Amino acid sequence: MSVTTRIVRASAARRQYRAIRAMFKNAGFAVFLYAAWQRRRTLPGLIAYILLWSLPQRIMARLLGLCNAPKQLDTFTAAMIKGLNWVTEGPPADVYRSMYLHSYLDGMKARWLGAKFSRVEPCDSWPVEGTWIAEEWQDIPWSSSADNMDDVIVFLFIHGGAYCFSTSEYGSPHNYELIKSFNERQRQAGHSKRMVAFSVEYPLAPKAQFPAQVYSAADAYRWLVTKLGVKNVIVGGDSAGAHCTIKLMNHIAESDELRGLGVWPLANMLFSPWVDAADHWDPEQDAHDVISTLGIRLADKMVFGHTKHGRNDVLMIQPDDFKVASKGTLVMYGSSEILAHGIERYVGLLNQRTESVPGLQVVCFEGMPHCFK
Repeated sequence: MSVTTRIVRASAARRQYRAIRAMFKNAGFAVFLYAAWQRRRTLPGLIAYILLWSLPQRIMARLLGLCNAPKQLDTFTAAMIKGLNWVTEGPPADVYRSMYLHSYLDGMKARWLGAKFSRVEPCDSWPVEGTWIAEEWQDIPWSSSADNMDDVIVFLFIHGGAYCFSTSEYGSPHNYELIKSFNERQRQAGHSKRMVAFSVEYPLAPKAQFPAQVYSAADAYRWLVTKLGVKNVIVGGDSAGAHCTIKLMNHIAESDELRGLGVWPLANMLFSPWVDAADHWDPEQDAHDVISTLGIRLADKMVFGHTKHGRNDVLMIQPDDFKVASKGTLVMYGSSEILAHGIERYVGLLNQRTESVPGLQVVCFEGMPHCFK
């Protein structure tokens, strides 16, 4: 065999080897993508899916002008939303891990921004658990002997997570920025009032059946007023936390003990309140929200299935039966969230009250999904 022949055959063999290796590499990558797709409702699968498929696809769609996501969403957020949407339909254990990580990262971010955190653990005399979030340590009302309690405003925050997920550190960067903004405005105006947040840690469903979460929030409210001597309270939350706020206001009004404390909430802040079971299905909203219609319906059944109406019943309350804060109620939501229709119905009920809601403000953020903070 000539040298030329051997060289030609060796070259052909190398080309064949490279072709086979490339085929296996492509097959391996395809298998990896398929596995990521199959496991997209788990945290590792979600990360792989977003980075390897959803984000490149969204970038290409934006470049070609084919992206149908709301223009208010940046490319990375739009890429994340579909993956997060799928996660809400997954096994509760996977959703729990994802939301726990979210809460942990929120806490880390707030600390990095400069927030002061102080943990409150339950004891025999007060079954209250939660987290203080403050701009300065001296803003936290450690006891009823704290100076100038008339100037302290406590934002009692109730976190979201369908009553089943998240921790009291969820949403802490948003709460910290709210505190800073309020305190800076007070300083500029020459006032001495200051705000601090207490995020309550409530027992999670389904292990703790609803309305156990409302009772935990009520315990925190009672503790703030009677133990710490707080005189100015704002109550609010996001999603399930906003639902809990609505229920807590009625609970305070119906409880002789709580009503007799002599302190009524100054204001309510309801961020993307979970007020119905997403009976109104809009495929466009479902495609661009962080929660899915199926996911919210599963959560509704898991949390409220044992109750009298067997579902989220806020929209069944008569307008005049809603108890509201004395100075203001703020309702915020995104136009692209699947709960938008129910939130608008809730606002309609508030507007039907015989006595108007003091300081009612409703803000709809165009193109934004559920709890877009």
